[in-house]
Amino acid sequence: MLRIAHALDVPVEWLITGETPASRAGLIAAEEADWVIVPHYRLGDFTETGKPEPIETVPLRKDWLNRNARASTNLWLTELPATMIEGIGDEGDTILCRDALVKEGEGTYLYFYDGLPIVRRFEAPKLGLGEAQMRGWEPEDPPGMRIVARILGTIKLRPC
Repeated sequence: MLRIAHALDVPVEWLITGETPASRAGLIAAEEADWVIVPHYRLGDFTETGKPEPIETVPLRKDWLNRNARASTNLWLTELPATMIEGIGDEGDTILCRDALVKEGEGTYLYFYDGLPIVRRFEAPKLGLGEAQMRGWEPEDPPGMRIVARILGTIKLRPC
């Protein structure tokens, strides 16, 4: 049963009872789920005017997106341009992005600078006593950098 469960990517409990364990609570059956069609772009095809035609579209479960990415609109996929920041993934990993024209606070963002993709992570400085005025901290971008998206995380795509 363990081998079957692993091959099907389901818990053994589901094979025995047909019920989903608590770790997957909040997800509904695939045939009843709402799906979001997410475009997948080749990062090298972006231009100064914006996104290219998608190379494919990928259906993703709306409940899974809301639970894990806390978003289900204005999403798209591309590849991580380089291993620039530790812990975000490796060059070529598929990343889930949400359109962004400005920084939305702390997080990891995808920019274009002189036609090249750049990944930057922003974290607020550690506040000490007397530094309460820094709560409105906003890092400055160098001139000519164009923000494209907030990176929500990496995602592994499997064929259906």
